[in-house]
Amino acid sequence: MKNTNDSRVLKHRELFFWALADVICEDEYNFSIRVNDVCKRAGMSRATFERDYSNVGEILKKKDDELIREFYKMQLCGCSPEVIWRKILYFMVRNKEYFLFEFKFPRYHLLWRVFLAIRDVLPGKIVDDIFSVYCCEIWGMLRVWCLRGMEVGEIPALSRKLVVLAETAMARLNI
Repeated sequence: MKNTNDSRVLKHRELFFWALADVICEDEYNFSIRVNDVCKRAGMSRATFERDYSNVGEILKKKDDELIREFYKMQLCGCSPEVIWRKILYFMVRNKEYFLFEFKFPRYHLLWRVFLAIRDVLPGKIVDDIFSVYCCEIWGMLRVWCLRGMEVGEIPALSRKLVVLAETAMARLNI
């Protein structure tokens, strides 16, 4: 079994991911992206592709899995809601290009999994009802911030807004 932490394997995964992103950006309504299109764009052979993937969809899944593993390593338990949001926003900045792609061409795979992870680590008083009711507002705030350029200087104010949003939700739901 090959070492998936090998720098060449990681480089190939990045090349295939961004090649797929380029193909999607050219025609977001093209639902028949072929392996050969991605290989050509990445400048890689089909054999290299087939060592890591069985289909184009696996490129997105493996990238999502990689980022979710990184997300769970952030140790958010025990932090205040504002600190949690700041850490999440810095995580998004570190992975800026991926999140820009995700918000421009939402597949909801990674973002929904990140939202579920956020819900898992928020303090107990933040319950599923709040999260589900305000998910669209959270999504909207993050999307606008991301598409405007994800300025690091905006993180403190944005994290406070996200905390206020949750507090407002709790008040409205009488929690």
